Amino acid sequence: MKTNPKLFCATIALLCIASNGFAAKLFALDVAWNAGVDTVQVENSSLPNLIKELIDKSGNLSVVTGDSYSGSLRYFGMPDALVIDVDVPSLTLRLTSAVTGLDVTITGTDKDDLHKKLANWFYLDGGKAAALLLSEAIKTSAAAITDGSPGSTTALMADTTFQTFGLFQNTSRGQNMRGFESGAHVGLWVNSSSYEIDTPVGPMEGTRTRINVPLWLHFGTRVSFVGNTVFDFNSLEGTDFYGVGADIGLAFRPVLRVGDDRFGWQVTPYGGAHGIGSVDGVTAAAISQYGLINRFEWRLFERALLSVVTQYTSFDNVTIKIDEYELTAPVDQNILKNGLMYDVPVFSLRSLFANAYVIDTRFLEEAKTDNYQTYGGGLSYRLKKFSLNAYVSFDKSDQHQGLNTGLGFVWDL
Repeated sequence: MKTNPKLFCATIALLCIASNGFAAKLFALDVAWNAGVDTVQVENSSLPNLIKELIDKSGNLSVVTGDSYSGSLRYFGMPDALVIDVDVPSLTLRLTSAVTGLDVTITGTDKDDLHKKLANWFYLDGGKAAALLLSEAIKTSAAAITDGSPGSTTALMADTTFQTFGLFQNTSRGQNMRGFESGAHVGLWVNSSSYEIDTPVGPMEGTRTRINVPLWLHFGTRVSFVGNTVFDFNSLEGTDFYGVGADIGLAFRPVLRVGDDRFGWQVTPYGGAHGIGSVDGVTAAAISQYGLINRFEWRLFERALLSVVTQYTSFDNVTIKIDEYELTAPVDQNILKNGLMYDVPVFSLRSLFANAYVIDTRFLEEAKTDNYQTYGGGLSYRLKKFSLNAYVSFDKSDQHQGLNTGLGFVWDL
């Protein structure tokens, strides 16, 4: 029997569309009217657009009739997080939540004003009530973006400092410990991730791009200043998040590994702050961190290195005041990371090295994901003043699976 090419292509296209249709959005409304007799569900990657559709009865909600109706809101993948009752004649919204006990009424001068006030409630006006709603989302759904899962901002911050200050590759062909060289070196890393998370309303897919610019300044052989600037773009089911941050640390080497020495020890206290915001998600947060990284390294044989790294990081929100309003995020987290890396020359080549590593990450405070593991490997081409590095890794937990790749350049100054 011959296969019809057009029919085959159409079938494949339909299967692709169908498979994409299973992925849920971060935000959705189950709207009921006529005393609950009629219902409809709409999803959107933009919470402001979803709110506008609800108030204006536009878009997919144009089927809603009557002057009074209500919508049950899915918030960062958490179903039934908030109920919004709309009364058109009085231009009034009543917000209630069985999750947090919220009960508040918002009144506008017209529909545009009502839309603006509801959006501002999530950013500013809601204050602790809105923060509590996000806090519950962190405990309920791995889609929460500030904390509680491998794709969250706290996890990203911990992973970035761990790789920069602790589980790093050597950048030179020599046997000496990093920092023994004089002067400084600067790097540029471009990292890309694709991931899938399981939420109470189904799977969600996302992509992330990070740019890291690390800098090492060496003061003698025992002490180094380490800094890192991070730029982040994350898109989860069409909802875009933007982040920027900076971290600094002081690397102390109580035991210096030089020449034929087998053992080295480095301790790095550090701190930093990162910001994240989303117009689509109607959320913004500033998060601080401080912690300590301990690195042991052994030279097993000529130019082969085994590194064991432990990191403890504490996170807190940074409150930002805008006039009489306070912008705050519900973050009170501690993360413990342990990693092991083996770095070895490739065959007899003097400049090419390969590495393999495994990392275990633990959320010590309440979170949707208690722990996750990272497995990775990479190649490094090292010259006297320059190195080119690449890696691929895989994150795995019960609610999260992610594939990460990265390319980095390091120059000795």
